[in-house]
Amino acid sequence: MAATISGVAFNDNNRNGIFDAGDVATADKRIFLDTNNNGVLDAGEKSQMTNAAGAFSFTGLSAGAYSVRRVFPNGYTYSNAAINITLTANQIYSGANIGSRPTTTTTPTPTPSPTPTAGSISGFAFNDNNKNGQLDGNEEKTSGKRVFLDTNNNGVLDSGEKSIVTGADG
Repeated sequence: MAATISGVAFNDNNRNGIFDAGDVATADKRIFLDTNNNGVLDAGEKSQMTNAAGAFSFTGLSAGAYSVRRVFPNGYTYSNAAINITLTANQIYSGANIGSRPTTTTTPTPTPSPTPTAGSISGFAFNDNNKNGQLDGNEEKTSGKRVFLDTNNNGVLDSGEKSIVTGADG
C-alpha cells in the first residue's frame, strides 16, 4: 500500500485558516503537488480537481516530501499556511485542507511604521494523534518538549537560537 494525501478546498469565511463551522467546501478547484516548490502548476506535476464535496486525494505516493498547492483565480489567495508534508511509507495524511480568501483590491493609505517593541510568542506542545495540526479533545498537551525559534529555517536548534522546554501544562 502506498502513501496518500487528502483534504478539502474551502472558502475560509472567518479567515482563521481552519476548515470549521461557517466555511464552505468548494468544488472544481485545481489542487496540485508542487514538486519544484515554485508555487506554480508546471507540466508533469500531479494535479486534480476537487469533487462536489470539495475533497481531493492523491494516492499511490512514495515516501518523501510533498508541497500541496492550489491554483487560485485573480483576487484570491491562501487563508492558511502552505501545506508541506513529509510522508513515510504507506502513511495516510488526511488533513491537507486548503482555505482561500479574497485578497485586498484597494490600496490603503500608508501609515508611518510604528517603533518596534518587544513581543512574545506563546503556545503549547501536544501529541497530534490524527496529524491534523489541531489540538482535538482526545489529544494530550505534553511537557518536557524543547521548542525553539528557528531563525535560519534549517529545522535544527543552532547555537544562538532561543529555546525553552514546555512546562507541566504543555
